[in-house]
Amino acid sequence: MDMTGRIALITGAGSGLGAAIAHSFAKAGATLALLDLEDAPARATLEAAGAKGVSVTADVSDERAVTAATAAIEADVGPIDVVINNAGVAGIGGPKPLHETPPEEWAHVIAVNVSGPYLVCRSVLPSMIARRRGVIVNVASAAGTVALAGRSPYVASKAALINLTRNLAVEYAEYGIRANALCPGWMDTPLTRWRLQDPRAAAKVTSTVPMGRVGAPEELAEAALFLASDSSRYMTGQTLIVDGGWTAV
Repeated sequence: MDMTGRIALITGAGSGLGAAIAHSFAKAGATLALLDLEDAPARATLEAAGAKGVSVTADVSDERAVTAATAAIEADVGPIDVVINNAGVAGIGGPKPLHETPPEEWAHVIAVNVSGPYLVCRSVLPSMIARRRGVIVNVASAAGTVALAGRSPYVASKAALINLTRNLAVEYAEYGIRANALCPGWMDTPLTRWRLQDPRAAAKVTSTVPMGRVGAPEELAEAALFLASDSSRYMTGQTLIVDGGWTAV
């Protein structure tokens, strides 16, 4: 899947899934625009990927920061062709039932996981419309399609992102812009490692996955590359679940 000549904005690119996606896109020839909450991790990913591009710092839930970041990217490397909205949070602290979830945790998760992709898309869509091309891949979660006890803000935010993606696909298809949701299941990332490092918890997790293991970030990155490439050119408004069969049970 060739991405030569395309500029790909990847949020949350400093570690985990975002870093793996950046490496996959670099190998495919894309110019990278890596965004993270902190500059050092994004720069480290860019250097490790060995790709041409730029790293920028922004909080995706901050409208002014997102607008400034996308403007800086376009001034430095050119108009954005592909957006991978990957930045996300699971919550504040460990899992807890809804009645014990403080309003500030709910607001924070929704701000990053839903408002973040909205703000990024809002910022890049005018340029995509003008050029009549563009691809948006929103990294939601398999948990956005099922229940996950103790993580009400997270599952609500990811379900919202899946439906936002469908709406983007319908609203912007006439401009040659595609939008799809990518939904990872259990992946070995910093977001889940706190649980997977506990042998008993890890065994409990893998027992729910028909393939008997958690996914590697590189496996999700390959799916992201597929959705961003011309290999999926007739695919929009869809939800691609990469979870080892977890939601099939």
